[in-house]
Amino acid sequence: MAIVMTPKRKKIIAREFLIFISSIVLGLIVYLAVFPYNALLVSQINHIEIEIVNNRQIVKRLEYEFNRKVEKQRWLFGKLSIKFDMKDTKTYKENWMYLSRIQQADSVIYMWNNKWNKDLIAYLKDIGFTNGNEFNELIKDNSLTQQNIEDNKEALKVKNEINIYPMRKKINQLENRKLDFKEQIHFGLICLIIIVGIVFPVRYLICSIHWSIKTLKEDK
Repeated sequence: MAIVMTPKRKKIIAREFLIFISSIVLGLIVYLAVFPYNALLVSQINHIEIEIVNNRQIVKRLEYEFNRKVEKQRWLFGKLSIKFDMKDTKTYKENWMYLSRIQQADSVIYMWNNKWNKDLIAYLKDIGFTNGNEFNELIKDNSLTQQNIEDNKEALKVKNEINIYPMRKKINQLENRKLDFKEQIHFGLICLIIIVGIVFPVRYLICSIHWSIKTLKEDK
């Protein structure tokens, strides 16, 4: 028996088809929403990474002079420790404090020419200082200023405030929330199934309730 396509039946089929297409379109829209979602996460990651780089540059700039001078102080103490018994100045800090006091009193050249023993002078020449003036300049150029100390404190403060580890942890968390291509496809299919699964049963439920109420009214 052939099915007669009455105008009413055509309308029903057309309406069901439109609802189905609308469900697919809605699912596609939800799927496409993943792209701006991923883009937002990438933007947040980039912002944190830029912040890390900027903070590292700030710390590096603040620490540079302090670290450079301390490295030179350690170098000289290491050289002297190889040759001489440094019992009076057991650390590079103590050694530099002694030299700095002499330099501030303008006594380095005098000590070089009149007080320090020949072995010390000969060794200082061996490691690159031809006279007391050069050694005096080394001490002067590599003594920490108050500004160097303040900058280093500020660098430590920045390090403590921007602690790189939690920022890296935040980046990892954001990376884990991103959806790759397979996850996007899976997410889109799940959304489509849920939308179709909700739209049609709910629609039929509403239609059934409406039909029941209408029937009851007609019976009255």
